[in-house]
Amino acid sequence: MGALLINCIPPDHADGMVSYLRDFTDLPLGVYPNLGYFTDRGWSFDVGVGGEEYAEMALRWREGGAQIVGGLLVPYANRLFTKRTPLLLAGAAVSTVALFLIAVAGNFWIVLILLSAWAIVFAATGPIRQSYVNGIVPSEQRATVLSADNMFASAGGVVSQPALGKVAEVWGYPASYLGSAAFQSLALPFLILARREKAKSDPIRGHATAG
Repeated sequence: MGALLINCIPPDHADGMVSYLRDFTDLPLGVYPNLGYFTDRGWSFDVGVGGEEYAEMALRWREGGAQIVGGLLVPYANRLFTKRTPLLLAGAAVSTVALFLIAVAGNFWIVLILLSAWAIVFAATGPIRQSYVNGIVPSEQRATVLSADNMFASAGGVVSQPALGKVAEVWGYPASYLGSAAFQSLALPFLILARREKAKSDPIRGHATAG
């Protein structure tokens, strides 16, 4: 285990927990709270926590000893998007473009910036996708569906990662990243179809509440 994080709790509950845990471990500590709560209609954002408020809390966690802070982009994403599928579509498009540019950039620092951007987008869209899926699957079937989803994701990694590694070995890393961009682009039409479905978990309720 490389770090210990406090997550899945309201942000105002995290105050004081980092300094408390520091007495029991030398591992890096972090905070990744939930900005809202899950309901039968999907995820409802806490509209009372904006970027400035979250930054103030993050500074308090840092002063308390936190070395990792997650969720900083959520308030800003909540302002830009009113639905989850456009956000997921934008994330997939940015990831595809970033992987393509990594393949053709030919400059270490540009590649490093692009790789960082891809990693941030990948980390940010994961919880949003999870919330979307949770909202469209009935609670009695949710555990089975999520287990199957994880199984297929793992199976995809078993197939694609060795294949892309072989491509890098034979034709070089740029070809491997081009292959990754091609794989990523396959998600785009499915996300477009998901957007057309207008699922009950698609709207970000924080926007509706604020409006």
